[in-house]
Formats: sequence, C-alpha cells, structure tokens
Amino acid sequence: MLGDIGRLDGDGYLYLTDRKNFMIISGGVNIYPQEIENCLIERPSVADCAVFGLPDMEVGQVVVAVVQPSEPVTDAKRSAAFLTVFLRERVGGVKVPRIFHFRPSLPREPTCKLLKHKLVREYLDMVEKAGAGDGRNERWMRRQGVKDRCNSPPASAAREQQAVMRPAARSSGVRMLSR
Repeated sequence: MLGDIGRLDGDGYLYLTDRKNFMIISGGVNIYPQEIENCLIERPSVADCAVFGLPDMEVGQVVVAVVQPSEPVTDAKRSAAFLTVFLRERVGGVKVPRIFHFRPSLPREPTCKLLKHKLVREYLDMVEKAGAGDGRNERWMRRQGVKDRCNSPPASAAREQQAVMRPAARSSGVRMLSR
C-alpha cells in the first residue's frame, strides 16, 4: 500500500484513488491524473486515455492527455478544444491538460493494465529530440523513477483500479485486505 493515495467516505470506507508517483505538480498544485482520466472516460468519444505530467521550465510539470478516440479523429485541434471545455466544467482549470494527443491505441499488458511508464518515456524522448536535450528531462526521469519502472516486472493482475476496504473495529483504523 506504499505510495497509494485515497480518501475515507462518511461510512468509513477507504477508496484508493491513485498513486503518489503518478501525481503531477504544476504551479505548486497537486494534480491526480486519475481524476482527469475518470472525467475523460465519461465521454462516449473517448475509448481510453492516460494523463501524466511532463517537465516544464515555468510551472514544474505540464499536464498531458493521450486519448484513444472511439472513432478516428479528423480534426485534432477541434477535438482537443472540445475536451478542454468538457474538462473545464468538471475539474479545476489548472487540472485541464495543456496538451492532448490522439492515437489509435494505448500500450497495455495482456492483463489490460495500462503501461503509462512507456507513454511517459515516449513523450520524454520526443521532448529531448525536439531540442530540449540539455539533460533536465533525464534528471527529472531519474527523480520520478521512470527508468526503473520501464524495466520493472508487471504489477499483479489482481490489483484493481479502486479497492474498497472496511475500517477495523477502532483498534488500528483500517483493516488491510490480504493480497
């Protein structure tokens, strides 16, 4: 459970909502990609999506959304503008991705787990090739553990996106479920 982020509801249930190492810090604001992904996936035009942060000189990280549309996109700028308006109504303005990229599929394991670290690596490589190759992104990746996660074994297929746990009987606060 290390690195997991969650919340307790009024009945004492713990909802695991994201992981700390996925958190984006943009302009001093903590942004949880899962919140944005949950909103994006509500759109019928979005089949799949991934949200992550890329290093930015001004704000620390910029929010990026990679979207797999349900149908091929003919006008990426128009689709991005539509999703921007949609998200602005549901999440704070600072949480709305500044970059949208549309692609036919997202990398997944055979167990359907999204390989977000591959996307992050791919986009960081694109930033490096675009001329920002001064080593800052490499240092950022090392701090985020991106290189280590690229070669790490896959997570257990049994872990769900959102786990619900009952609180313990007042002794330790939360009773952990066995894996």
